[in-house]
This record gives sequence, structure tokens and C-alpha cells, in this order.
Amino acid sequence: ETVKNLIQGIDAIATGSLESLRRILPERRYRLRFLEAARSIAPGAGRSYKVGISNGTGSEVVLSGKSPAIIRGFAQSSEQETSFQTVTGQLHRIHFEENKVYVLYPVTQRLLECTYDPDIEEMLLAQRRDWVQVTGTVVLDDNDEPKRIIDVVSICDLDTLPVTLREVSFRQGSLRFEPPLELTPHTTESRQLMYVTCEALGIDAHASTRDELVEEV
Repeated sequence: ETVKNLIQGIDAIATGSLESLRRILPERRYRLRFLEAARSIAPGAGRSYKVGISNGTGSEVVLSGKSPAIIRGFAQSSEQETSFQTVTGQLHRIHFEENKVYVLYPVTQRLLECTYDPDIEEMLLAQRRDWVQVTGTVVLDDNDEPKRIIDVVSICDLDTLPVTLREVSFRQGSLRFEPPLELTPHTTESRQLMYVTCEALGIDAHASTRDELVEEV
């Protein structure tokens, strides 16, 4: 039953069916956890390879470079009742016993206490002591700057590997790049925004995360 639900959940992402995913995982907390796990195995936004999953008897379900945008849309629908946002900082220390991680926020040089669910500890074990992006409910101080993050649902590396574009679809058709177009993401001084530019094509896109950036492009 678990394997069946896993395959059906991945298929719901592959086909873009949020209603199917809600039927499989009606509880918001587990749905968000599943989406984060799916994001971790899916090809990065803009990547050309695909990941196929099968139970060995049925047809294969496939995640592609377009899957992160679908996953993000599903997660936003699940999170719409909260004020989730992403903050970039330098991983400082982790207290596993207290389910807390501390991230240095470069804008104010404040050490942010981030409270996470034990379900995401595997993500923490995969991180280096480096720049990370933490998504959760951000509590602000009197100056509207983050002072802590609660209900953390995602912790991942700040991914600045090149974005490879082979084809871009739009209402009138699609544009194919030969050879593929590579755009290298950069970060602002505060590291809270990522951006890519291409003067020849008039590209000047900004976003908080890599997935959002690829969607903007």
C-alpha cells in the first residue's frame, strides 16, 4: 500500500493533478513532507535529465525539469493559509535534540532560530556548513526583519549551478535553443534574491529560489 501511494503521488505530480494528491495525502502536514521529498529526487529546474519510478510491474512515472515548478505550485496551495517564505543564510549549528537549526541572516547578522519538524532531519544531515535556504513561517521584529522561523518545511542548499534552457514554451508556440542556452544564477549582496541576465535576449529575471527563478525566465 505504501509503494502504491508513493507511485500514485509521483504520478499526481507528473500529471499536474493536485486533487489526486489531496486524495492520496489528505493531511496537509504529510502532503508537504511528501512534496519536499519529491523535490529532492526530481531533476533540478531547468535540468535536461529525467527520473523514472516504477514498482516493477506497472508503467513508469517520470519527473522532469518541469516538475519542481509543479511541486512548488502544489506546496503553495497547501500552504496558502500560512505566510510561508524563504530566507537565505549561513548554516551555523544544529540542535537535533531540540529540533532547532540556527542560520546566520546576512542582512542583520542575526542568528535566526529555526524550529523544524523531526520529519525533515534527513534534509539537515545532507547539508554542509554553507549557505542554505530555509522555508517556513517567518516571525518578524519591529523593523520587519526576520527574528526566527517556525514550522520549517524545507532546508536546502543555495543552488547556483547553471540553468540550461533547451526550449521555452509560450502562448504562440515554443522557442528551441541550439545549442542549449546556459544562464548562471547570481545572488544579490544580501543573498536573498537570485538573478540571471542575458542582454541579447532581454532576460533579466529575479526570484527568491532557483525554482522560482527558472519559472520567471
